[in-house]
Amino acid sequence: MRRILIVDDERFHLNVMADLLGENHNILVAKNGLRALEVAAASPVPDLILLDVLMPDMDGYEVCRRLKSDEKTRHIPVIFLTVKSDVEDEAYGFDLGAVDYITKPYSAPIVKARVMTHLALSRALCELEQQNERLEKRVSERTQEIVQAHETQEKLQLCLQRAHKMESIGLLAGGIAHDFNNILTAVEGFSSIAQYDLQAGEYESAAQNIDDIVMASGRASELVQQLLAFSRGVPSKPQVFQPADIISEAITLLRPVLSALINFDVSLDEKVPDILFDKVQMHQVVMNLCINARDAMNGQGHLAISLTYQLGVKGECSACQRDFDGDFVVLSVTDDGSGLSEEQIKNIFDPFFTTKAEGKGTGMGLSVVNDIVHKHQGHIQLETALGEGSTFKLLFPLAPVATDDTSPQAITYLPDPDKNILLVSDDMGVSMLWKELLDVSGYQVSIRNTGQEALELIKLPASDIDLVIADQSMKGMSGEELAAAVVAEELQLPVIVCENNGGVEVVDHNSMGVSTILRKPIQSEVLMGEISSLLSTEN
Repeated sequence: MRRILIVDDERFHLNVMADLLGENHNILVAKNGLRALEVAAASPVPDLILLDVLMPDMDGYEVCRRLKSDEKTRHIPVIFLTVKSDVEDEAYGFDLGAVDYITKPYSAPIVKARVMTHLALSRALCELEQQNERLEKRVSERTQEIVQAHETQEKLQLCLQRAHKMESIGLLAGGIAHDFNNILTAVEGFSSIAQYDLQAGEYESAAQNIDDIVMASGRASELVQQLLAFSRGVPSKPQVFQPADIISEAITLLRPVLSALINFDVSLDEKVPDILFDKVQMHQVVMNLCINARDAMNGQGHLAISLTYQLGVKGECSACQRDFDGDFVVLSVTDDGSGLSEEQIKNIFDPFFTTKAEGKGTGMGLSVVNDIVHKHQGHIQLETALGEGSTFKLLFPLAPVATDDTSPQAITYLPDPDKNILLVSDDMGVSMLWKELLDVSGYQVSIRNTGQEALELIKLPASDIDLVIADQSMKGMSGEELAAAVVAEELQLPVIVCENNGGVEVVDHNSMGVSTILRKPIQSEVLMGEISSLLSTEN
């Protein structure tokens, strides 16, 4: 569990935040600035600090300044908590090194979402720094060999570029936080609208807004996974899909972020051919292009987005300067903003190049778009002139046509009301959520809070447990240890272990007794499908 230090001179606010976050985190508290500095410097250091601004003797700004000047604590992310909402106050807090700024009174879902976001960012950035150290060591060791041949020299250049990007980790973090803040803004906006709809009895509208919140949360989760994958060097996962739906989802999340003074014109042809692309990265491409367009128009003007299928397209890529010729799915984003000069066009896709004022952008947006598009064998065309707006056209090649029909047929599994499922978790909230889902599906459900209690129940002669769902992170006995104990007792019983970080991984049935690993957050249909599949196999 991650350690969170909450600093506030008012006991009421300390208790509120501790109750809100205490179920999933280890909570440390401090009632003044000096005590906060002592706790932060003690080993192990906190993973995140929630810091009140208005405190006697030493205010939050001074505490943050001292934290960031200490080598031991300067890497700890700091979120300010305050009643102040002036832009100048927020800017001052960010200048001191804070990563976020939450105003009172608090919205519980927003506080939880931002805390989880910055904990994930902190973890990912730590891995990026470690990767940077490994890259620098590798460059140092291989320098003498690389200078002996042109091919080896090109590899050195690539490693050096990566190392320079890692050294600019602060700028990169700002770009990542920008994407997350866009999603969080959408969540907050849809939440407020849903509350108003519920109060007015508009339940269908509220349900739609809640669906949008779920979609935004899913995108945030996917972005975390993509960030962690990037930090570990894991390649993207292109899939064959029809792009209109994904682009439409991205636009839906963008609407609360864009000014009401922007006239939004969207035309997506849902009959364009499939493309081979990473869905998360498609979302990121749309987000970056639209945010750049918004900034180019200073928050007001006309923004047009279109998706078409074009035959026999010829031209030169504005990014790689290579000629292309063929049939493409074309995504166009057009704004009537300031446009670009010929000098700016030459560098527009370079990392860290920006036309915005200092502090207003990282210069990574179009560089990321360029990298993603070309990794998927696409091209970019830029049409612009100073004072006349800009059009970015992304050309995606068609997905390869399958030569045979060997795709597996979907199998529908139905719940069996005669089956008994044992839930094992020391988090009662998780247990009750799963129990409600399984009760509705017709299963018989038992709950135990520890692995040892679960094992004692399973070993009873009269036990009629058919399947076990166990949380991996439990005190005393983890989910995998429980599965191993089931095997040691020579019990033929499928065990699903639930871990963090999303996705599904099916392991060998004989590996430590674990039948399936589900990585959180777990979608209901995924959980039910795995349960039904395992119970059907047992039969």
